[in-house]
Amino acid sequence: MAAVAAGKGGEGMTFRQHLKQEAYRILDTFPEELRPEIYVVALSLYRVDQDARYPYVDIGYNTESQIRRECERSRGGMDPDGEVRWSYAYWILDGFERVGHVPEDPVGTALHRAEAAAKGLWFEDEEQFSERWEAVFDALCADFAEDCVHVARHLHETGRVEEVLGRRVPVVLFDMDDPEDQIPRTAAANPPEVVADYLAWQRAQVEE
Repeated sequence: MAAVAAGKGGEGMTFRQHLKQEAYRILDTFPEELRPEIYVVALSLYRVDQDARYPYVDIGYNTESQIRRECERSRGGMDPDGEVRWSYAYWILDGFERVGHVPEDPVGTALHRAEAAAKGLWFEDEEQFSERWEAVFDALCADFAEDCVHVARHLHETGRVEEVLGRRVPVVLFDMDDPEDQIPRTAAANPPEVVADYLAWQRAQVEE
């Protein structure tokens, strides 16, 4: 199944389609030498200055080498409970491309702003925006999270993850502002058998 077709400057595309297209492309930039040891693709959701009007996702990965480095540095070389493997705090966090409502993605910026405005969720006036902050923040965050779930599904449904990495691996969604929802979002974004180990570890943390 082919990637989403791009229009000129995003013409005719939705913001979600743009995110899917960019994610499809970004996977091909993962370093060839690291691909055999990449065991998870990470979609990390952020907002510029924690302002929900400016959401973006960086699309990265973690590796077996990173697990070994972190275990040697802080865990005596061991990871018996899987924390280093599955806790975002130990993963590679920097150096990945950002897409969404950020300066380096002008197409995504224009699409997101237009769609937010069409839904009555875009305000230039800070005072007016502040008056509706909570409702607008929640709506924009929910919309963006749902977009990113669809992005992750797209990477599986098109076979893109397997094409690039040679096998299926989980696509994990993480949101620093809403960490509790990473379990249901990641569960919704992946085939059950692909994400079973990650979800088992996460749910065990919740039960402790």
